[in-house]
Amino acid sequence: MLGIVGFVLSWIPLLGILIGLLLGALAIIFGAAGLAKPAPATKGMAVTGLVLGIVTIAFKLLPGWNVL
Repeated sequence: MLGIVGFVLSWIPLLGILIGLLLGALAIIFGAAGLAKPAPATKGMAVTGLVLGIVTIAFKLLPGWNVL
């Protein structure tokens, strides 16, 4: 859930840089922790959070994209 929220809120101009980096990092941490659990029902949400967290961090660290 943090990956989705972080990705959407990262598109806010200027403020989205801080929000995107913070929520993206949290999405990566919680997504990795969710994948470590043996419960197969939460695996899809953990992968989604992990992927969107990585994408959000990558877009916020690329020059030229972080002002969006």
